Amino acid sequence: MERLRPQRVIEVLDHTFRVYRANFLTFVALVAVISVPLNLISYLVQSAESRSEVFITTTDTFGNTTTEFNDSAFTGSIVVLLVSVVAGFLQIVVVNAVITQIASENLLGRQRSVIEALGDVAGRLLPLGLALVLLGIVAGIGFFFFGVIGLLCLLPLLGLPMVLYFSLVAYFFLVPVMVLERVSFGQGMSRAMALGKARFWQTFGFAVGVALITTVANFALTVVGALLSGAAGAGLEDLTQTNPVSTALNTLVSVLIAPVLPIGLTLMYYDTRMRVEGLDLSLQLLPEAMARPAALPSPKLPLSFATSKDMLNILCLTLGFIGLLIAYFAFIFLLIGILAL
Repeated sequence: MERLRPQRVIEVLDHTFRVYRANFLTFVALVAVISVPLNLISYLVQSAESRSEVFITTTDTFGNTTTEFNDSAFTGSIVVLLVSVVAGFLQIVVVNAVITQIASENLLGRQRSVIEALGDVAGRLLPLGLALVLLGIVAGIGFFFFGVIGLLCLLPLLGLPMVLYFSLVAYFFLVPVMVLERVSFGQGMSRAMALGKARFWQTFGFAVGVALITTVANFALTVVGALLSGAAGAGLEDLTQTNPVSTALNTLVSVLIAPVLPIGLTLMYYDTRMRVEGLDLSLQLLPEAMARPAALPSPKLPLSFATSKDMLNILCLTLGFIGLLIAYFAFIFLLIGILAL
């Protein structure tokens, strides 16, 4: 297949934005359909919380104060919060799955609409959702454990890079594997980790590159929007103030940026499988209309925990983590020294 060939990370990054441009309206419409209601709900939640208090303090004529629990405000906040969590989870699962499918088909020379892609991935949404929940729970427990104990002494903080490493390894290709392949829940989790380990630093560097680009774009769009809305003249705090203008601006930025990482990880998934499993050669043996990962059996990759390569990767992340901590505190002390002059 002419379109498929291994690429350098910088080429994958460039290819990511070419796929985005080729399907711009499709991706933006997909994200907007879910993001706009989600951000509207978030705005209503924050507005309601600013107008109502869970605990109401009153003072009588004698100066005595009493505090009462406002159960209606508390119940309303919980209900809307749950709706926001569910909507956010659906956004993560559905949007990532559909974007992955569209990007995959585009790479293979085919075009899919949102409805067609949603039909393709409908049967994979539940396993994908369960996998993401499991990964989130395990990663959350790990970060909480090492983070809380790290508050008591510094040494356990060094366990955070280990949790970060295995979380990234498991997440990088989890969506492409669960969506594009026909694997069981356990096999999908195992394959995602094995593929994530195979080219960790390349994928990590790619993700960092995407994060830097999207962060700069996010900041630029926010500043432009703030200037247009007049918020910049009122002070930086208005950029994050909850109001209709800032909510609309944040929604626009999230809609434009959200598709980039799923597209890129899909292309990195193909690149990794081509290098590790010869996916490009296997797809060339299939009729063009059938050539997709789901039409091939998924190879069983050996998965071992705590190998020497893993330990080296964790050590590098730990050194980087320590370096960031040193740089952070050095910046804080420098800032304090400048302000003290």
